Amino acid sequence: METSPQDTPNAFNLCTFGVRLGPLILEVLWVNCKYKILVKMRLSATLIVSQAAADLKQFCLQNAQHDPLLTGVSSSTNPFRPQKVCSFL
Repeated sequence: METSPQDTPNAFNLCTFGVRLGPLILEVLWVNCKYKILVKMRLSATLIVSQAAADLKQFCLQNAQHDPLLTGVSSSTNPFRPQKVCSFL
C-alpha cells in the first residue's frame, strides 16, 4: 500500500512545487522522525528515573534501621526459623 503525503503526519506533508515524494523518501523521513521522538523520550525517561532513584535512595536511608536484612532478626521473633518437631510423632 503506497503512502501519500496526505496520509502522513503534518511533519511529512513535504510536497514542494506540486511534486509528490516517493514512498521510500517518506519512509526514511518517518523513521528519522520516530528516532528523534525516541531520543526525546529517552531523555525525559532518564530524568524521571534519576528522580525516582534519588527518592528511593532517600527512603532506604531513612528506613535502614527497620530493615531486617541490614539489622538482622532475633531468633525469638524470626517466623522463618525451623519449627520444632512434635514429640507425639
